[in-house]
Amino acid sequence: MKCLFTYLLAFAINHYICGQGGYAVGSKVSDFALPTVAANGRKSLSEYGDKKGVVLVFHSISCPFAKLYDARLQALMAEYETRGIAFIFIDYHNADGEESPEQILAYLTKQNLSQLIYLIDTNHKVTAQFGATKVPEVFILKNVNSAFMLFYKGAIDNTPSAVQPDSENYLQDGLKALLGNLPLKVTTKKASGCAIEDY
Repeated sequence: MKCLFTYLLAFAINHYICGQGGYAVGSKVSDFALPTVAANGRKSLSEYGDKKGVVLVFHSISCPFAKLYDARLQALMAEYETRGIAFIFIDYHNADGEESPEQILAYLTKQNLSQLIYLIDTNHKVTAQFGATKVPEVFILKNVNSAFMLFYKGAIDNTPSAVQPDSENYLQDGLKALLGNLPLKVTTKKASGCAIEDY
């Protein structure tokens, strides 16, 4: 009984901490592995240890705000993947099955995005680990001595309801600072979009 109480207490504390924001900027990020949307595939963060940085994009094909960012994210990928930045998309995967792997693959193919690294967080473990609360929401991870630390988290830019960004491009600014080994002025910006369901 005592062991059960200890386990439940630890779970509750972990759940509370993740719900309050997950990793803090500057903290080390633990490795994780998730299945790919394609059958029998699996990717882990540690596979990208040769990259200068990784951008995690929490995404959903049923969120209209996420769809508005597809073209913008493609443009950033085209610019920064050749400079040592990897982009990983994570679908927190609705518990009610609104987004099956087949539906996601069909959407990615239709949008010419089938080349994306697209992972499914069925149990919401990684979503909770990072404290993601909206889609789309991004997390820039910087490679420091073969370990990843959180460099930026939050909004992609300041124009979630338009096709093109206005003036504040938080993700792009973060990538420029990372590659230039410069301090980042805005390290956290609250994301706008579709709310991620409770874990």
